[in-house]
Amino acid sequence: MATAPTDDALAAAALEALRASQPGEVVERVETITRGWDSLALLVNGHWLLRAARRPEVGASLAREARLLPVIAAAVAPVRVPRFTITQLNASPAVVGYEVLRGQPLAPRDLTWTEARAEAIARQVADFLTALHSIPVDRAVAAGLPVVSAEEWRAEYAAFRDWSRARAAPLLTPEARRALERLWAGYLDEPGNFRFQPVLIHRDLGIGHVLLGPDGRLAGVIDWGDAAVGDPAIDFAGFLGGLGERFTRQVIARWSGPRAAGETDGTLLARAAFYASIAPLHAIQYGQLIGSDAFVRQGAADLLRALPAPGRRWTAYGGS
Repeated sequence: MATAPTDDALAAAALEALRASQPGEVVERVETITRGWDSLALLVNGHWLLRAARRPEVGASLAREARLLPVIAAAVAPVRVPRFTITQLNASPAVVGYEVLRGQPLAPRDLTWTEARAEAIARQVADFLTALHSIPVDRAVAAGLPVVSAEEWRAEYAAFRDWSRARAAPLLTPEARRALERLWAGYLDEPGNFRFQPVLIHRDLGIGHVLLGPDGRLAGVIDWGDAAVGDPAIDFAGFLGGLGERFTRQVIARWSGPRAAGETDGTLLARAAFYASIAPLHAIQYGQLIGSDAFVRQGAADLLRALPAPGRRWTAYGGS
């Protein structure tokens, strides 16, 4: 098995890609932004954001992202998305880079000013998601994303349940294991959860990936590496976890993306609550992948807090 590159090696490759693409750029300041699951992210000279892939499959994902982002940018304007101007996609490690998008990540404090302020942000988020989810799926497929039906989506999550039973459940108390099993059953065993129209989704839309400009308006959305075709409800899950049910209901009420017959605001919210509840499983999975006990322990602790109480199908976010 090949040894994964160190962060120092990834940083050196990223800076070399910058020098090759922008020969007039003198590197004066380098800051590590994230030591992410898939890539190392550096901020250079305060305005270049560089990402170096940790594994070959991440490089393939960056290549898809490079093809997909122009399609998204045209549809969601004036909200900005990254524009890759540095692409070293056939090398190992793969590197991409772009002029950093200016803005502050959306945070709970942004909703504490006035009710009108919260409603305005919710409306902008809803308009953005409507535009994203309305991009024709065939354009996403042409950029390299696979076609995914609702039944294939279900099969993916059924496989994830199998993994969670084998690898995550043993970390929990018996009571928590039962709660996790109820959570999975409430999602996978309800046919209505798979009567959605698959759309282009961000799939990792935590509030830290949503940027507000100096005027307080939605300015940009970053980190598109997990973009896929799938259930639009998953793009509401990060708002549940980060900003709560009231704000998320406001977003869903204003969203006018494609709906399947009979799909309601309540069914969208319930599915979003499920995705928010199982999010810590991904941290456990990643921790086990890289051999990090800290990731595994934190994921298990977060999962215990996220699991619904007995008698509830979802967390406190759920509703119909």
